[in-house]
Amino acid sequence: MFEKKVQKSFLEQVSGKRAIASPSSNPIQIYKDMVHYRFIEVIKSAYPIFSSKISNKLLDELVFSFIQSQPRTPYIWQMPSEFRKFIIKNNLLNTMPYVNDLLLYEWIEIELFMKEYTNQKECKFDWDKQIALNESARILEFNYRVYKEKFKKRGRYHLLVYYDFDDHEVHFQEITKFMYLFLKALKKKGIFSALLSVSKKFNVDSAEVKEVLNDTLRLFCSKKILKDR
Repeated sequence: MFEKKVQKSFLEQVSGKRAIASPSSNPIQIYKDMVHYRFIEVIKSAYPIFSSKISNKLLDELVFSFIQSQPRTPYIWQMPSEFRKFIIKNNLLNTMPYVNDLLLYEWIEIELFMKEYTNQKECKFDWDKQIALNESARILEFNYRVYKEKFKKRGRYHLLVYYDFDDHEVHFQEITKFMYLFLKALKKKGIFSALLSVSKKFNVDSAEVKEVLNDTLRLFCSKKILKDR
């Protein structure tokens, strides 16, 4: 019981939830500083654009508050995801309306790069099949074009993000709203059914769109952006 109290007290002091007595001569302060600056280092590495948009003082304050909230993940590489959710949940940067988009954009690259992929097979494209986005890909809708570092003009912007199994890098590709809704519809519909549904919504000729999409969808299958469903 005594050891448990000591451990709890130590963690509370390191996280900043409890004041450290005589910090200038207390070794616990060293541990506290080490934790804080390790978190700073990881956040800056994970979110370089975000970190460049705020002052070091503000970043210090945000990280300090985040540490006090007691992050749960045991993996240091996943910590930035918790930090992102902490910022958004607590509305800590409401003067930066694009912050949610920016943090998500920078985080998704880490998430896809660090994910373990097994049994990835190239799907054979056919309009009569049922396919869907692979777990190595995401489609995102943004209010700001943060991926081009444009933070002022609000709108609706769509992005395909995927892990490339050839060069082992994460790629970003801007897509149309039509493509975004089409890829989204594949989760529940067959390819041709999704085409008809989205074409009707946009009041366009599905036969013409089908011809345009052929090569793109074959490429997406060959790059394992799409998988058999």
